[in-house]
Amino acid sequence: MRNSLVFLAPLALAACADDPGESGDAAASVAQSSPASQVSDLQGNRWFYKPAPQTALFGPANSEGIVSLSCNLSLDEDDATVAFQWLSAAQEGAEETVTVASGDRSVEFAVTGTASALGPDAIWNGEIAADDPAIAFLAAASEPLTFTLGNESLTTPADEAIDRVVTACN
Repeated sequence: MRNSLVFLAPLALAACADDPGESGDAAASVAQSSPASQVSDLQGNRWFYKPAPQTALFGPANSEGIVSLSCNLSLDEDDATVAFQWLSAAQEGAEETVTVASGDRSVEFAVTGTASALGPDAIWNGEIAADDPAIAFLAAASEPLTFTLGNESLTTPADEAIDRVVTACN
């Protein structure tokens, strides 16, 4: 697995872009680049896409999201990966499996607890090869996606923002 800084870079970039002092013009620019098909859940969370870090985030608007998927391109584009983050307390170094279900299908991938600059706890990070079938599954889903990690689960609508990350990595 790559250095944990690779996982934190997209999150740090996303946090910088969401500075409360950000101008309305910059916020409008992000909104204009987001898909029109955004669907909110009952808590007001939604998928949104940030083009500069090539990241799809699910959570409240103008946040680091609850879960995120980011395209990580290396100098050798054959080594592209999709970084997954779940902003939930984790024990540093702990390893778990995330299951994502949609309709009657599901996929799994590994995550590791990684120290975070966002607080005293670690967060969950995973790295998925861009050609892994799990990525194609996430991008093609048309039914809600349920992410499960240990005793936690989160259901999100399927959204074009995920496909945009996958497209950026191919």
